[in-house]
Amino acid sequence: MRIVRWMAALPLLAALGLMTGCTATAPQYQATNNNVGVLSGGSGKVGVGEFKLGPKGESLNHLTIRGSSYVSPVDKSWAAYLREALKAELAASSRLDDKSATVVTGTLLTNELDGSGTSVGTARISADFVVVRNGTQTYRRTLTADGKWESSFIGGIAIPAAQQHYVATVSALLSQLFADPDFVGAIK
Repeated sequence: MRIVRWMAALPLLAALGLMTGCTATAPQYQATNNNVGVLSGGSGKVGVGEFKLGPKGESLNHLTIRGSSYVSPVDKSWAAYLREALKAELAASSRLDDKSATVVTGTLLTNELDGSGTSVGTARISADFVVVRNGTQTYRRTLTADGKWESSFIGGIAIPAAQQHYVATVSALLSQLFADPDFVGAIK
């Protein structure tokens, strides 16, 4: 009888083994039509400087979805991912210039992803953005974006949804930045 129970449990144990210990890498960030549209309406070129981790340090780089690590494709750093996302949006709108006297930098302060729920997934990202022009700070603001989406008990549905919506939360954070009139004025 014990052998039968053990044999019946094998598929479940194998499935659990496949779901844990894996690493998923986020997709490269792609500029969004909404953000590019907002940026294309402005003038002035902008450079992107250093983006770093905030006071929570390396813990900001540790995201998991259902027991699997979720890592940034950019140096395994979510601060670097945010930097590259900003660069992608600026480049797609023809506003990026690495030699510009106006430079945006940032500090990642909060980086959370929860895809463990069977009905709802959430993400929260906050960053401190700074614009410096010719050595003078012209803008500084901390912005936060929250994402919430329908999840599932089934990992094959919940995990890709969490991955997709994390990237959408990054996009939402940048949308807030681009919609801020003070930021728009600082990068003219």
